[in-house]
Amino acid sequence: MVLAVLLSNPNEVTSQDKLIESVWAGHEPESAKQTLHSYVSNLRKELGGGIDREGTGYVVHVDDDNLDSTRFETLVGRARGALATSPATALGFATEALALWHGPAFGDLGGEPALTTEAMRLEELRLSTIEIRVEADIAVGNHSAVIQELEALTTEHPFRERLWAFLMLSLYRSGRQADALRSYRELRGILGEELGIEPSAELQSLEEQILTQDPALDYTTSGSPPVDRAARGYELREKIRETQFGDLFRAFQGSVGREVAVLKLGEAMTANPNFVRRFESEMRSASELEHPHLIPSIYDFWRDPDGAYLVTALPRGGVLREVLADEPWNLSSVVRLVDQISSALSYLHRNGFVHGSLGSECILLDDESNSYLSNVGLSALVPGESYVHSPADDVAALAVLALSLLTGSEARPGTRIGELRPDLAELDFLFSRALHDDPASRFQKPEELRRALRQATGADVVPSGPEVPTGSRRNPYKGLRAFKESEAEDFHGRDALVEELVEALALSRLVAVVGPSGSGKSSGFW
Repeated sequence: MVLAVLLSNPNEVTSQDKLIESVWAGHEPESAKQTLHSYVSNLRKELGGGIDREGTGYVVHVDDDNLDSTRFETLVGRARGALATSPATALGFATEALALWHGPAFGDLGGEPALTTEAMRLEELRLSTIEIRVEADIAVGNHSAVIQELEALTTEHPFRERLWAFLMLSLYRSGRQADALRSYRELRGILGEELGIEPSAELQSLEEQILTQDPALDYTTSGSPPVDRAARGYELREKIRETQFGDLFRAFQGSVGREVAVLKLGEAMTANPNFVRRFESEMRSASELEHPHLIPSIYDFWRDPDGAYLVTALPRGGVLREVLADEPWNLSSVVRLVDQISSALSYLHRNGFVHGSLGSECILLDDESNSYLSNVGLSALVPGESYVHSPADDVAALAVLALSLLTGSEARPGTRIGELRPDLAELDFLFSRALHDDPASRFQKPEELRRALRQATGADVVPSGPEVPTGSRRNPYKGLRAFKESEAEDFHGRDALVEELVEALALSRLVAVVGPSGSGKSSGFW
């Protein structure tokens, strides 16, 4: 376990406390430190050195060529880069990369809490590499050879549409048109029964091509991938940066002649059933949001066998994380940022959204240093996210960000601003409340934090009420249109309806529930 944790961060110092926590998972004996030292000593003997003590931690020194996980990722990068221009080369790299695997990541230790995240990342990369290898196999004419493997893979991973696209194309090129169409119907049935959705537009288009025996699907010596690898209608020009949700590209939308930002969401996220089920509804709801300090409306979004994409305006002033300096910000700049972002958060919360991942990475700046909140709706789609975020969590995250900006260092609960900025000692009380150990004692609404900060700094106090015109009224009636989550307070009577349906079921064999799509027929009762 010690060796596995050290090798999961090669050539980087791992603290003694982290190693102890990893080995004993919170139940360490009193002699934990001495035992850990003994383990490291034994490892040094077995490995002939290579593990050094640095400060209060340890570091294992290993060359990239001597660590199979690093070699694997290097080969995967080469395979991915060669796929479009030289499928045969990509096939060689991918095959060599997959040959490095001899069982699950970290072996029997892969399920240990300290290694689970890295093990899952490596396993996902392994599956993506299999997809690259299969695509290369098809491109060089090995379509018949991969059919059996693809049938097993689609059974094991039924929601990975890219695998189904490969299976359909392989069957068609092998002279099995009927089987290719049967595979599409099988996928459609799985997605409909399990998730209530249709296959992606790209797979529907592939089915149409197979039905009409489109010559574009025929095998040529140059090969032809089953799905367009470029973002539809958008020319991806350069990768701007990696984000917590995926890769962000600068792109050009030729149909209207404008530059946009295209976020390609990561494969570990987009292959998750929860993501597939909720992506379109979450993005459709988020695209309806309009506020001066939200990143301008979502222009477009879609999902295909390669992943999922989100198109927004291109930020001109960069990302807050990239312009953070090691020195503290002045107070007026932080007050301005809190004003703008808290205003955007208040708007989100009134419309039924919680950001859930607020930090310097998701705040964009324009040329005049105005702040804009991005990545709305994405945190709800992160796989494995069992914690339900609340509006108060967004407020606490904004307080952490403000404290970090004022101190010039990463802030944590318990950080006292007066110790780092004596000139701002009067703000200690404010941040102590904002980051209180008891969540119920913190600021619950963004406008509460904004108002308190302005009062403490002597700025003009902003109104504490909602930012809507006084006396404005809204008609809660939706007609036949389905209610959205943000309109939940307008919906009445579901509990009574459930009771009526339960009574009816007790007296008869059949009950028909009728209503518009998305009105809650299944979630409220079945």
